[in-house]
Amino acid sequence: MFAWVTLLGFFFVISVEGASFKQRPVSPSPTPTPYPTGEMVLEPNINYTQLPRDKTSPIDTAVFKKPKGEADWQDFFRNLHGSYGLSFMGPRIAGSGNETYNIFIPDVAPVQLSHTWQLGFQLNPNVQLGFSVNSIQNIADNVVGKTGANRGRSFETYDPEIYINLPNLIHVSGWNVFTSAKMSVPLTETSKNNGKITQITLDQNWNIDNNGSDWTFGVSAELQPIFFTDPMPTHLSYRKTLYASIGHLISYRISPLVNIQSTSTFDFDHRAPDPLGAFHFTSNLDDTSKLSIYINPAISNSLFISVGGYFQFLVWSPTLETSILGLDFNISF
Repeated sequence: MFAWVTLLGFFFVISVEGASFKQRPVSPSPTPTPYPTGEMVLEPNINYTQLPRDKTSPIDTAVFKKPKGEADWQDFFRNLHGSYGLSFMGPRIAGSGNETYNIFIPDVAPVQLSHTWQLGFQLNPNVQLGFSVNSIQNIADNVVGKTGANRGRSFETYDPEIYINLPNLIHVSGWNVFTSAKMSVPLTETSKNNGKITQITLDQNWNIDNNGSDWTFGVSAELQPIFFTDPMPTHLSYRKTLYASIGHLISYRISPLVNIQSTSTFDFDHRAPDPLGAFHFTSNLDDTSKLSIYINPAISNSLFISVGGYFQFLVWSPTLETSILGLDFNISF
């Protein structure tokens, strides 16, 4: 636990003191809402589909395949792993079938697909390096939100990220701890126009070691400082300098191929400059929870597929208007 706190503290210091070397954090995963009221005020010159969002695909935990004898191309490809993930943010329970409640705005928006591509190389049992790309696709037209904004079809790709997975970085008795870190490469026009340098994302999953039980209990946490050039971007929506979240995981394996799970996400963020100081944090995104079911059909020893559906709702004020149904699909090798 000390190691986790140390890492959080390290990234927090970077995010707060970044101004001293003119590197300020940029928009992280979720789409932010303006400070200080937490109410979304849409500005016509901002491309809101381009704002970063939470990851939706599971962390790749591909197994290291020990080279057989002298290294060659066959050994190389045995440790090369890739995946494609597709997540459908589906219709809200009360509303039209072509509109969802998008927690990253948050507002009524077109139903949406999230595409994630990932390719990595397993250097050894303890380290995997790779890169990933995420795209967001609105697949409906003429959806009017609560603010009166009219949103339609679009396809936007976010900054690619370089990642490292460290499954054995931390050893704590009674726990399985998985650590992952990412760094974005600011290649999109949105990042270039707003002086984004990079964003660093640190993820950790802590699961109780329950000796092969069908039950899994755990906690996931994410810390994400974002860095800009100086001066800061004009629009406050792009000036999120630190994002953090924490949530629970409870999973039950019904059979070797089917499991159900409950997850949640509680977050806070900081935007600079903040008249209330560098240590003032707000929670501008909705805290959410999901109930999911996943099927993992047996394909082969090197090809894996996961298909699932979920019901997502707001934790503190669930309503039919803000609750949605969704689907997930992931294929990896």
